[in-house]
Amino acid sequence: MHSQLPLIHDPVAIAALPAVPPDTRLYIVELRGAPEMFAARRTALQEQFRAAMNERLGGEAHAATALHALNDGGELEEGPHWHVVEPEVMATMAALLPPGAHFLCSLNWSRVFGQSAKPPYEVALVDAGGLSTGQRIAAETRFADAIERALGGPDEVAQTYKAWQALSECSPEELNPATVQLGNRWPRAADVANKAGFDKLGEFAGAYFEVRLLRG
Repeated sequence: MHSQLPLIHDPVAIAALPAVPPDTRLYIVELRGAPEMFAARRTALQEQFRAAMNERLGGEAHAATALHALNDGGELEEGPHWHVVEPEVMATMAALLPPGAHFLCSLNWSRVFGQSAKPPYEVALVDAGGLSTGQRIAAETRFADAIERALGGPDEVAQTYKAWQALSECSPEELNPATVQLGNRWPRAADVANKAGFDKLGEFAGAYFEVRLLRG
């Protein structure tokens, strides 16, 4: 099984989090381009930006959902989008910021995934136009579930995929036997995961699941 939330771009899972306490931060806001600003003023502006985004996007969890969808190049099926709301908020705060200043936002992985770092990998269903966000996420989750069952968990998936990449780039003679043995497990596990991922979707010519390592 995989971590508390799927190791993929999963805005639906983030939005499904329990009611978020007022002091919970599912995403991080950093004011950039204002090096001379006092720390207290910087913090106040960051919190003002967060409050405005949360108000327009429907709360902390929904704002994190919209940010996650933006980062993954996806679109939410309903509700306001981050890339639409952010310029509106920036316009209301323009008089408070020095020229060139902007806010940089990123997911707070320790809050979203219940761990101290990003998950070791993510899965993306590529070239499957016509699917809704929900269908794509469900397929990616089925793939992640299946390959983690086959290999033993998220860290094992990342290690095996990394070994398989080494096999693809080097001759077996250049690698130690343990790496060769580990890498050789990937094709069969990936075949099982592909079948699980595409189950219930029918035919999607050219579509495939892409695994991306998120930690070295």
